Amino acid sequence: KMFLFGLSLSGFFIHVAFFRLIKRQKGKQRIIKKYCQLALKSLNIKVTFRGEAPDKMDNFLVVCNHLSYLDILILYSFMENHCFIVAKEIFKTRFLGSIPRHAEAYGVERKRRSALKNDILAIKNILLKGRNVILFPEGTTGDGSAIQKFKPPIFKAAILAEKNVLPLCINYLLIDGEAVNKRNKNIIFWRGNYPIVKHFFRFCQSKKVKCEIVFTTPLSSSHINRFDLSLKAYNKIVNVFEPI
Repeated sequence: KMFLFGLSLSGFFIHVAFFRLIKRQKGKQRIIKKYCQLALKSLNIKVTFRGEAPDKMDNFLVVCNHLSYLDILILYSFMENHCFIVAKEIFKTRFLGSIPRHAEAYGVERKRRSALKNDILAIKNILLKGRNVILFPEGTTGDGSAIQKFKPPIFKAAILAEKNVLPLCINYLLIDGEAVNKRNKNIIFWRGNYPIVKHFFRFCQSKKVKCEIVFTTPLSSSHINRFDLSLKAYNKIVNVFEPI
């Protein structure tokens, strides 16, 4: 699995060398999407979908629960015309940090509240350009027992841009044919205080993982404040989340 994943990652970096020759953002994202699909196949991660996907003609502030660095590969593998919102320190993460960096994700500085206003305006402008903006509003990965409370500031960008919010839920269902439980969940779930390379080596010892993406109905950002909007998105995801 590590060998196959390394091949797909090598192919991605070869294409990155030619990114400057690709003028259209969509062209770059198609390449990233294909390589993420290849990476998931090499890691034997099967993704299924539940619920009704929205019209591709619309763009949203997409919010999703967060359990692992694998979430990034999964979301990149099917999302169209997107921009990830990540903490700037993610760009420095080995292996997977290169994907959002070369995909022109937007990095926010979580420790600098003074930069928040500029971040919100920048994200609003990305939404107004017709791109989907993907956000993990928990701010960090969870342990699977429950979804952590959402941080509401970035929701203001959707309100300012007059764009709807699309809540998505990732559920990890099976590891090697066994339901994800308290005993085996750490094979997939990752917390920032554990070395990512060591965790990835451990994950590669598993044979097969099954997960699902659950689409919920979009939320209007009209006549609502960011706190209520984030709470509505939180409740939507909680209702379809399968806790460990």
